[in-house]
Amino acid sequence: MVMLVASRIGSCAYQALTISKLDERPSDDHSYTDPYRSEDAAICRALVEDRLSGITTPDSPQYADAAQHITSWMEKRVYDDFARTPEELGIDVRPLAELALGALSIDISTVSAFPHSDEPHASAYTSAQALSIYEMYFDLQDNARRCLRDNGLSAHTNDGALNDEQKTQLRSYFDKAFSSSKTKSSFVTFELTMEDGNWVLEEREFSDGFRHLLLLPGPL
Repeated sequence: MVMLVASRIGSCAYQALTISKLDERPSDDHSYTDPYRSEDAAICRALVEDRLSGITTPDSPQYADAAQHITSWMEKRVYDDFARTPEELGIDVRPLAELALGALSIDISTVSAFPHSDEPHASAYTSAQALSIYEMYFDLQDNARRCLRDNGLSAHTNDGALNDEQKTQLRSYFDKAFSSSKTKSSFVTFELTMEDGNWVLEEREFSDGFRHLLLLPGPL
């Protein structure tokens, strides 16, 4: 009986000593934090939301900026494909921005942040319903190349100007290709980094991710 009591007393003393030592851990010893529910994850979510907010709202600065990006991407892709500007082909790609943004619906599903790793990073998993512009563009691309060849013009180099009739024909292919309202799901992960203790979403990272969300044809 005495030995049992002594054993219990010793056990209690050991537990008290252990708890005391745990309480004395250095303050910079980072305890486990759920990367999906942390304050850093909330900060990163807010950063991405701030960049995406207003993009589908006409007349907002974000909408205007996004529309300019879409127009620039499409103009470059047309020139890379045909060695001619959209104007030289008789088409106007600017209305595509309104079509794309009008059909866009974005959702930031989950955000995870790892501020204490050797290379602090965070990821924002984002999905969208977007107009299937890349499929429409490839339909235009096929018809436009055939049209140019049928008229004795190169589909890859600028070897001559198109006349009004040829431009009208190409414009009809353009209008037909982009008349669909079909949407598809798109997914992208925005990667954030930390600079001087602050989370950063770099412009190149956002621009590339936004293009993927919109299902735009990529650069050649």
